[in-house]
Amino acid sequence: MVSAIFYIESVDKRTFIYTKEMVYRSEKRLYQLENELKEYDFVKVNRTCLVNINELVHIKTLSNSRLEAELTNGEKIIVSRTYILEIKRKIF
Repeated sequence: MVSAIFYIESVDKRTFIYTKEMVYRSEKRLYQLENELKEYDFVKVNRTCLVNINELVHIKTLSNSRLEAELTNGEKIIVSRTYILEIKRKIF
């Protein structure tokens, strides 16, 4: 179920899907999952991570024009400058 996903991350050419209960490994690449999840509330926040915006609790400004997104599970993810406008569009 897509709504159970907190975020999706690509590490060392492997893609991991994080939910409340489990971490799954996907054979698909991040860009493939990004295309498949376009109709859902996912946004790319840096070059290796997609976040479910429904799981965002708080966003705060860091140095170097970056943001830190905190999720409902306590995870903190860096939003790089390149993706700030995209996340703002999805949230507001």
